[in-house]
Amino acid sequence: MSDGTPSPFGKPYNPNRPCAWRNCTRSYEDPYGVPLCSTHYKIVVDDFRSRKQEPEPEPPAQPVKTVPTGPGSVYYIALDGLIKIGYSQDVTARMRAYPPTATLLAVEPGSKSVERKRHQRFGKFLAKGREWFTDDPELRAWTDELVAEHGTADHLAHRWGRYEHPPAVATKRIRNRRY
Repeated sequence: MSDGTPSPFGKPYNPNRPCAWRNCTRSYEDPYGVPLCSTHYKIVVDDFRSRKQEPEPEPPAQPVKTVPTGPGSVYYIALDGLIKIGYSQDVTARMRAYPPTATLLAVEPGSKSVERKRHQRFGKFLAKGREWFTDDPELRAWTDELVAEHGTADHLAHRWGRYEHPPAVATKRIRNRRY
């Protein structure tokens, strides 16, 4: 490269040019198109080789979203003379969607298929939609059996906190807002 041909860095070789290493005044020979003296060239090559032998660090682990591993629960809610049979993986969070007057009657472990079976079993009491049933003594007897078997579900019922508002109140406030 001493014939004036350009180096890979786009500049022609100049034997009087100093090494590119900070504060180094030695000239470089440019055998591979690298503007470093032989001492600094060796340092860079050794460093590069040592890094190649080290395994690449693994990327940081992404936070895993926690998904409930259990099958969920079939819940029974009494509201306005009706009983809803529904399914949820988080009954407490689901109860937040209902007004404070809703009463959680019972909860049984189960899945969507268990919920469908309960809908079929009490289908003769269906009042509206596909999950709301009339408050019948037979259905109440079933919820009492579940309470006897699985215990009360009071600890799962959501209680409106001091700064929370039931959905009906929050909706009314939004509708009355002036823009």
